[in-house]
Amino acid sequence: MKGPLTILIAEDDDGDLILLKRAFDKVSPQTRLMVVKDGEDALRYLKRTSEVDGTPAFPFPQVILLDLAMPRRGGFEVIELVRSDPRLRKLPIIVMSGESNSEEVARAYELGANAYFLKPNDPEELYKMVASLLPFGLDLPSS
Repeated sequence: MKGPLTILIAEDDDGDLILLKRAFDKVSPQTRLMVVKDGEDALRYLKRTSEVDGTPAFPFPQVILLDLAMPRRGGFEVIELVRSDPRLRKLPIIVMSGESNSEEVARAYELGANAYFLKPNDPEELYKMVASLLPFGLDLPSS
């Protein structure tokens, strides 16, 4: 991989987002975080990663970090739509949820999530989780 890792974070909770940004700053400050607040904006972002009518492209993410419970389009729908798009199909999707419901976990994997993490409450656990996410983006070329 050339250049910094780019991660698209789809998270609607400002508190969780602040904690995530702090964790990335501590564990991997060179990682570029692109943030959207819901599933609709995540899909819109992914469609804008190639130049359209002279509008500059957004940096293509090597990983999507996805909350499931979001407004407009939820995480499950985002997983389905990303996996159905040939251009995005191989993009790693990491679910980070406040729920550990076994049915929800199973559904996320069935739809094509690469990993499922429960949002940690402890900062040290969050740092470990963030560090474990970084290898997911190592096999994909940056754009």
